[in-house]
Amino acid sequence: MFNTDNILLETAVKQIINRYNIDTEDNIHINNRSVTIDTFNGFNVSRALCSLLSNGAIAIIGVSSRNMLPIIRSHAENIRVPFISINNPAISFDEGGSKFEYYIKPSTARAVVDLVEFYEWDKVYYFYDNGECK
Repeated sequence: MFNTDNILLETAVKQIINRYNIDTEDNIHINNRSVTIDTFNGFNVSRALCSLLSNGAIAIIGVSSRNMLPIIRSHAENIRVPFISINNPAISFDEGGSKFEYYIKPSTARAVVDLVEFYEWDKVYYFYDNGECK
């Protein structure tokens, strides 16, 4: 499940899956069913998840936004299927996660807080680039 802005990322994931299927000596092959949607629209996300899961998906790989993560998390927990996120939707380390939620790119929030606490800084300016700021 990919956002319309992530065509290159979607292509890369498809190529990795194809390469795995060619190179593997196991009897396990991954079927790729890709959906490109506006991941900032909750209805589209729910509809895409239901479609993928009703067609036999055993895992969801894709990107998520901070606003859509609760919807994705809810589907993953209810259906008991893992959601593997390629990005990190800038979630707070204090937010409750799910045992069906995995991130390839870990959050840096905990490391930043640890640095602030270790050095006892009174002020911190944290700049970041995030595609969610539209």
